[in-house]
Amino acid sequence: GDVYKRQPPNSKLSEHANNCDREGPLIAFVSKLVDTTDSENFYALVRVLSGSIKENQLVSLLGESYSLSNQDDYKLQKISKCYLWSGRYKIEVPELNAGSIGLISGPGIDSFITKTATIYDQGIEDSWIVFRGVDQLLSPVFKVAVQAYNPKDLNKFLECLKKLHRSYVGCEIKVEDSGEHSIFGFGELYMDCLLHDLRILYGNLEIKVSDPMVKFNESTDSLSKVKLVTKSNNVKNQISIIAEPLDPKICKDIRNGTLSFKRDTPRNFAKKLRDKYNWDSLAARSVWSFGPTVTGTSILCDDTLPDEVDKKQLLELKEYILKGFQWAVREGPLCEEPVSDVKFRIINAQFAEDDADRNGAQIIQMVRKACHSALLISDVSLLEPIYHIETISHVDTLNMLEKFLDKRRGYIFDKERIDGTPLWKVTGFIPVIESVGVETELRLATQGKAYPQMVFNKWEQVPGNPLDDTAFIPLLKRVPLLSTSRDFMIKTRRRKGLSENVSLQKYVDEDTWKVLQGLGII
Repeated sequence: GDVYKRQPPNSKLSEHANNCDREGPLIAFVSKLVDTTDSENFYALVRVLSGSIKENQLVSLLGESYSLSNQDDYKLQKISKCYLWSGRYKIEVPELNAGSIGLISGPGIDSFITKTATIYDQGIEDSWIVFRGVDQLLSPVFKVAVQAYNPKDLNKFLECLKKLHRSYVGCEIKVEDSGEHSIFGFGELYMDCLLHDLRILYGNLEIKVSDPMVKFNESTDSLSKVKLVTKSNNVKNQISIIAEPLDPKICKDIRNGTLSFKRDTPRNFAKKLRDKYNWDSLAARSVWSFGPTVTGTSILCDDTLPDEVDKKQLLELKEYILKGFQWAVREGPLCEEPVSDVKFRIINAQFAEDDADRNGAQIIQMVRKACHSALLISDVSLLEPIYHIETISHVDTLNMLEKFLDKRRGYIFDKERIDGTPLWKVTGFIPVIESVGVETELRLATQGKAYPQMVFNKWEQVPGNPLDDTAFIPLLKRVPLLSTSRDFMIKTRRRKGLSENVSLQKYVDEDTWKVLQGLGII
């Protein structure tokens, strides 16, 4: 039952699914798409929870974004064939019964499904419950930029990217403002498989691939130094937002799903914040949203007082404020990377009386600007992904292993001898951006006596201040440790086609800037 987005109590559909009822109505979940032999189309990998899927059956197919407010993501689908999937073989069967996992095909089924879908019998429209997508245990943080080698192949290249996105559940594809196509995966080997399929399986085309990169996050180490007033473009609305670090325990629980703004009722959510994280009752009831998605680790809170702010007007404009917040934390001020582990608090807000002067365009831009200026007036920082590295190593290679990790900004935190052998189990951490080629280099350096396994583990602050324009960045040499953050930010901005200058000055008016300079805050 935990796979549902929403599950009404005593739902008969839930009972049929939980009991794996073969005689009940058809309920099935498409978890991913599988390539056909010629790689031109896809089969849908389906798990039947109730009833049976049969050849030539007409079923209701619901996309992952289907909801009561978005009923367009729906299709009446004919099932052409059913298969049991056994490794390289597909055994055609007349039907798939409850409890079965198999493949189905049908006209247009692969073009409708993006990654996951829900299947129901016809005639039970009133009780549709949409399945959630497959939860990822890890975040795809390894990244490369790709483009077609021959510009004439652009349309073919884009079609291949769409197929790749559907085939790999954990793959993410993003188009930057510069027009660059970025592919995100879990690591080097995963990315090799992705690029192999892109080159050979789907298009047989040549592509250009950038050097490996990583996904960064932006955050802060301290409370905003002052409260800034941000005005809308028409100067008739204003808002004050401050940023501060979010409790690491809350961030961890949001990431693992223990704390969910969408799944918990408002009362239960507020109770968790009070009981587990020691928030006061007023603060616990003031949370408006998580960001940049429902599982993001940035929080927006309404910390305004009724005596100072027109609460009714504020709630009327809540939708626009949330859109501005989501935009701000989706693309942070440093290098347009997601903002995480930050709590934003609305301190004050004043809006124009005329509806035309406080429209969506004015409010959304203003809130985005206010969130970014709140970050930049605090001790803003860049976060990078870190791999947990585990190595079975011969005793002779321990010193070499320590030096090897130290050279790549990594470190060992535990060594454990394996009884009865000359081998040691060594565990440590290494930044994902420094891990490229680490396996090959380590095996060559130790003559095969050490073999690493790496899994994404956490986000960690990059050394240095990204806004320090005095940081020394040498050409064609490794940068000093305290210049690393500045170096990463500038290179990321260049690659995205953004200007290198990041300053609070473009978020505040000239008078405020001079006051801040006079106070020595910036």
